[in-house]
Amino acid sequence: MQQTVHHLISLDVRGVVTWIRLYPFRTWLAFALAVVVSLVVGIIHWHDGTPARQARVQPEPPFTVSADTVTGEVTEDGLILNHPGDASLSVPAGALPVGTVVAVSKGKAATLRRLGALQPDGVSWDVAAAVEPLSLPVTLVLPYDPRLVPTGTRPLVAAYDELSGWWLPVPTSAVPETGKLIAELPGFSLTTWILDRVTGPGKRAQGAQSWLDYQGLALLHRQPGHPQCTGRNVPSWVKQVTVNSGTGVLACVRGDGAGFAIEAASTLGYPVTLDPDAPFAHASYSTLDDTMDDLMSTLPGGVLLLPSGKSVIAYDPPPAPVGTVHARVRHDGDTLVRWLVFVAVNGVPAARTTFGPAAVECGKRALAGPTAVPQRVAALLECLATALAGQLRVAGFDVAANLWRSVGVARLPAPVHQTVGALRWVRGVQAGNFAQLAGDLTAGIGHPASRYTVLARWAEAPRWARPAGVQPLFGLVGISSVPVPSGQRMSAKLAGRSYPDSTGVWVACTEPPVTLAYQLAGKYRRLTAIAGLADHAPADLAIRFQLTADGRVLGTHVVDRRTTALINVDLSNVKTLVISAVRTAGACPPASLPFGVLGEASLFP
Repeated sequence: MQQTVHHLISLDVRGVVTWIRLYPFRTWLAFALAVVVSLVVGIIHWHDGTPARQARVQPEPPFTVSADTVTGEVTEDGLILNHPGDASLSVPAGALPVGTVVAVSKGKAATLRRLGALQPDGVSWDVAAAVEPLSLPVTLVLPYDPRLVPTGTRPLVAAYDELSGWWLPVPTSAVPETGKLIAELPGFSLTTWILDRVTGPGKRAQGAQSWLDYQGLALLHRQPGHPQCTGRNVPSWVKQVTVNSGTGVLACVRGDGAGFAIEAASTLGYPVTLDPDAPFAHASYSTLDDTMDDLMSTLPGGVLLLPSGKSVIAYDPPPAPVGTVHARVRHDGDTLVRWLVFVAVNGVPAARTTFGPAAVECGKRALAGPTAVPQRVAALLECLATALAGQLRVAGFDVAANLWRSVGVARLPAPVHQTVGALRWVRGVQAGNFAQLAGDLTAGIGHPASRYTVLARWAEAPRWARPAGVQPLFGLVGISSVPVPSGQRMSAKLAGRSYPDSTGVWVACTEPPVTLAYQLAGKYRRLTAIAGLADHAPADLAIRFQLTADGRVLGTHVVDRRTTALINVDLSNVKTLVISAVRTAGACPPASLPFGVLGEASLFP
C-alpha cells in the first residue's frame, strides 16, 4: 500500500509541472500545491515512525567497544550492567535519561603508572556513558584480591579526574569475604582500586606514605634538592655551625647578604616541616613561584619541606645581635594541614590571587582549631571546599549541576577549569577519608625529632631586626628589690659597640645583690642579650650577672668594660625570672644610672 501511494504522488507531481507550463500566470497556485504535496509526504513519513526513531539517536559514545566492553541502555527502571570480569554497575532510575547507552570496559591504563605500589593488580575499569552528568550517584562493584591488601591498610576505589590529574577516592565499602569493593561514583570515568597508604617493611606508621602523598610526589615530579653552600662562607660573627645527618633532611649554612641562611632539602618520600627555634627574616622554596612563595610564608608553623627542590631559611638580618637557632624536623597534623593548602592552591595557578588568600585563611583557622588531627584536617578540607565553590559561583559556574560533568578543558576559562579540578580534588580527599587516615599516619611520626638537623650560633651581629612578637626586656615591668632605676630602657656602648635598645641593671656594690624580678607566666621560650658594662662605668669595675628561673640558676657571667658575655637561655614554662648584678672587683662609686647593661635583651614568645 505504501509503494502505491508514493507512485500516485509521483504522477501527481509530473502533472502539476505540465500544468504550470500551460498556465504560467498561475505559478503562485503551483507553489501552494507544492506545499500541500510536501505536507502529505511529511504525514506519510510521520505515520511510518521515522522522526520518532531520529529523536532517539544518541551522540557518538565517548568509548570504544571492544571484546572487554559490555554496554546497556538505561530504561525507566535504570540499568544493571554485569561484566564477565566480575564487575557490575547499577544505575538507579532517574540518574540518566532513558535510552542513554552505558559501557563498562576492563583494561590496563597507562595512567596507572602514577599509582605505582598503591595499585596492586594493575587493572583499570572504564565506565562511560553517552550523556552526562549523573543526577544521582551510581554503584560500581569491582573485584579485588584481599591478599594484596597489607595489614593496617584498606582498599579504596579511585576515579581518574581529567581536570585535576589525580586519582580521587570515592566512598568505598570492602567485603573481603566475597572479594568485592562497592563504591559510589559521582560521575563516569576511568576507575581502579588503590591502597590508602604504602608502608615500609616492618613499619606501622613511621615512614608510611598515604595515597595523597604518594600520588602527589608523582604529579610534582619528585626531584630532591641538594643544598649548595660551598663558596659562600658564613660571616665571621657566626661562631658555630653543626649539621646532623640521619634526620631525613640535608642542610648547610652559608652567607646571605648581611646575614646567613640555612639551605635544607628533604630526603623523605613525604612532606615534613623544619622548625627553627629563632625567628627568620624570610623563607623561599626553589620549586615555587613568587606568588606561591609569599602564600606559603604566611602560614604559621615553620618551613614546609616538599619532597622536591629545596628551601632557604634566611637570617638576613638575624633577629638579635646574639643568638642560636636549632632547626628540627617535624611531621604531624600541622604539617599535613600546610601540605594540603599547598596542593590545593598549587592546583589553581590561574586563580592564586583570588583563591590563594582564602585557602591560607582556611589553613590558619585549621591550625588554630581542634588539636585532634582528624578533626583539624576535616575542618580544613570543608573550608577549602566552601572557598572553591564560592569562587566557582562568582564565575557563574553551577557547582551542583556541573561539578562532575565530563567537560573538556578548552570549554572553560583557565581559572574556572582549574578551580573545578581543585574542588573535585578536595571532594575526593574527603571521600577517601583522609582526615582519619591523617590521624593514623601521624600517630607514630607526630613528634619533633630528638636531634636537631642544623645548629647555628652567632654573636655580635652588626645588623639585626627584632621580629614582630619579640618583646624587649625593658618593655616588661620588672620589680626591683630596692628603689633604684633598674630595668629601664637605655642606650649604651658595650666594649666599643652600640646597643641602642638595651635594659639597664643596677649593680650592688656589696652582697646581697640588687634583684630585678619579672613575672613571665610561661609566655616566653627564650631570652637573648649581650651582658656588659656601660661606658660611664669605672674602668676597673667588674661585675657578676646571674639569671635565675623559678629558683633555678640559668647562668652566671662576669664582665668588665673590655669584655661582654652572651646570654641565650631557655625560658620555656618559666613563671618568674630574676636578674641580679653585683660587684666582683674595682670601684663602685655613687651614680644616677645603672652600670650593668643587658644589650638588646629580647624575649622570644
